[in-house]
Amino acid sequence: MVAPSPRAPHAVLGLNDPRDGCLRFPVRSGSRVRFMSPAEVETALLDRQTRRAQRERRHGQLLEAIAEQQSFGAAPVAQSWAVKVPLSITLVPHMPGSLPWDRTAVERYRQQVRAEMTLLSKRHTTFDEVEPIADGFAARQGSGTTRQVIAVFAEDGSAGMEYPLSPEPPRRQHSGQADEVLRIGTGQLTEVVVSALGVLGRHATDRAGATGGCTVRLALRGPWAHYPGGTGAGVRSLALTSGSRQAAGATAEIGTFVEDLGEPGPALIKATDLLLTRVGRRFGQVESPYTASDGTVIRDERTPHFPGELYRWAEQLGLPVQARSPR
Repeated sequence: MVAPSPRAPHAVLGLNDPRDGCLRFPVRSGSRVRFMSPAEVETALLDRQTRRAQRERRHGQLLEAIAEQQSFGAAPVAQSWAVKVPLSITLVPHMPGSLPWDRTAVERYRQQVRAEMTLLSKRHTTFDEVEPIADGFAARQGSGTTRQVIAVFAEDGSAGMEYPLSPEPPRRQHSGQADEVLRIGTGQLTEVVVSALGVLGRHATDRAGATGGCTVRLALRGPWAHYPGGTGAGVRSLALTSGSRQAAGATAEIGTFVEDLGEPGPALIKATDLLLTRVGRRFGQVESPYTASDGTVIRDERTPHFPGELYRWAEQLGLPVQARSPR
């Protein structure tokens, strides 16, 4: 059995010997294999482009659904100490899954999502409200919670989450005025990305039965759109505590496998590292300071705001944790 692939049609070089130089596109025909005609190849390539365009739209639809859910929460405040930086993460499987939908299933989903911890193993970060929406269900943390995370889970296994990140206290300049740059702790960002990928991956695999590849997108944007006319509206730059450059925001996209995200392990850390590395380039950061490309969690307590919760979580699960070598 050959699993469906979003990269189809696939080509082989050579009919009997690769050296004959014949490029052909095989396709199953009953219990045999035949080669596609030029018209069939053209149609298959157009279908692939259509599927790719559908995935592009799906990411946008998830963000729109999150924005719609924001209207049900408390209105944002404009005090500088309460300004948050929105971080959104969306996941779209290449081969859509299917979510069983009836009263019993929805109640089961509600119980499962309410048990999800939106931040690693912190018990106080579970969702308070879970309710059906047009093509799935949405979850929100109550207005009295610190983060007020919003998530949408769709029937095809795609899902998205938005986390309000807390910037570090503003620095004082030589003139005595506060620095107007909002700095996001890289440790906090790492913990959030690991947590979100786990929640999104479990929905795709455990509920919708999606398998294979998926696209993950991250968007970090300034809060000025959320606080019109308030203190946050005067800020136009973001920065990472481990970065060297300011930016108005950052986006990143990676391809991975949904099976690698639902369960804690090196594959989850690899995906996190790749996503954070691509985000960090926008802020002048060469590599993620707390994760490695081989799936290892890096312990570096010399840096400010290091993610202690991430270390404890990794050690409890037996994930590889190593000290960063001195340079």
